[in-house]
Amino acid sequence: MSDWQVYDRFRQAMFEELQYSPHLPQQKFHASRARVRLLAGGERAGKSYSSAMDGLARAAWTYDGKPGQYWIVGPDYEQPRREFQYILTGYRCLGEVPSLLSMPQRSSSSAWIMRLPSGVLWQTKTSSDVRKLASQPLDGIIIAEAAQCSYEVF
Repeated sequence: MSDWQVYDRFRQAMFEELQYSPHLPQQKFHASRARVRLLAGGERAGKSYSSAMDGLARAAWTYDGKPGQYWIVGPDYEQPRREFQYILTGYRCLGEVPSLLSMPQRSSSSAWIMRLPSGVLWQTKTSSDVRKLASQPLDGIIIAEAAQCSYEVF
């Protein structure tokens, strides 16, 4: 069995545990092995939730056992918060309690940060200054509200 087949089974088991049942286009998105993927749809189509579930599964699966670092990037700090909350809820449903959780509610100009005991790190980022997005090697990025981001951000 290939690594991808093992991962597919892992992802499916995780989705079942989270009671997440993606519809066919979402299933194709999750099954894609492409490095860059786009999930498109209209309002309330489930793009944020599906992206968050995909990020959650990929962050939980590591080949080398090293914890990963993940960003959720949006045009401002507000836009990526929905995906962050979905990921946090997913971890909690799986019995994972963050060792660090910073979610400043009063400030719309602050990043949200979550670190798990395993070392996995999630952060929200703003794309308002593109130069700051290229500062670190990452294991994954979710772009929230991609249509509102410039081509440079991509």
